[in-house]
Amino acid sequence: MFTDADIYTVIIVGAVIYGQNPDVICSRKMPFTYGISTAVPFDYNKHSVVHKYTRSDGIEVCEDIFKTFILKGDTVAPEKKSAEHTFNSPTAGNTQVTVEVYKSGDDTPPMYSSDCRRVGELVLQTRSCQMGQKALIKVKMMFGGTKDSVEAQEQGTLGMNKVEAKFDWLKN
Repeated sequence: MFTDADIYTVIIVGAVIYGQNPDVICSRKMPFTYGISTAVPFDYNKHSVVHKYTRSDGIEVCEDIFKTFILKGDTVAPEKKSAEHTFNSPTAGNTQVTVEVYKSGDDTPPMYSSDCRRVGELVLQTRSCQMGQKALIKVKMMFGGTKDSVEAQEQGTLGMNKVEAKFDWLKN
């Protein structure tokens, strides 16, 4: 039977070995499903009315939708796995877009981000968006290390307008 001290020693030795040679870990399985909160057109046959929101332009949307980037159990190699999706800002003329990052321990991805645990957010100040337009935002998640990153970049700004956050998936 292992004691707590034995387990902590193994963890510390593994961390030291990984710190000296990150290539020692060939791959690992994701312990959670990761994604962001987004909105989609409301579907009365699919969505709960609790999540229905009518925008100022009269369009009904379902807020709080969990958009999956990587699934629990997926295999990732250090610094070699990424996923990206492109979204429109919620309303025309937005000068700021907030990207909320969530995780779920469920075996199947949930429909709503409120069924997940929030691990952080990125806030992007938009630059190219005119009053009557929605900004086009590409969100990219990079996996494989213990501290992976999430990036939000406004399209149409030649890659100059982006924000990035590092997440320690072992703590979150």
